[in-house]
Amino acid sequence: RKGCLCERCKFYRAEPNLLLQGVIADAVPRNKELGPCPPNSSPSEDESKQTHTRECPKHDPHCGCHGPIMTKGMVGWAGGGGGPDFFIDTHERPVEWWERQHTVWGEVRDEESLGVVQTFYDLPAHLTSMRMLDEEVEFYLELF
Repeated sequence: RKGCLCERCKFYRAEPNLLLQGVIADAVPRNKELGPCPPNSSPSEDESKQTHTRECPKHDPHCGCHGPIMTKGMVGWAGGGGGPDFFIDTHERPVEWWERQHTVWGEVRDEESLGVVQTFYDLPAHLTSMRMLDEEVEFYLELF
């Protein structure tokens, strides 16, 4: 499939200078294989004890190591899972407090596209424990 319109492709959360979160539920099958630690970046046992602060759930015993430390423009699966919820990192510096918990599966193509992502922060939103958009924004997804 080169492009598709899915009924559940939408953005619903926008945390300024941190992330834009959405869901691509109908566009791609749920990923069951989470990413490994990148080569030469696996934390040492001492480092892991210092930085990995939560217990891993039974379904994800390696939850502290699915990808690189995320940087601006990287796209990863939300919640350390395999979709369908995802997010785009928009933080200016590497997001070290997320450790290596997210499988990175994409990257925003260029600075112009990152500028489009930034416009979501101007949309009306409300606070729960997170900053949720007042109206979800549907989008078209093109797969390469």
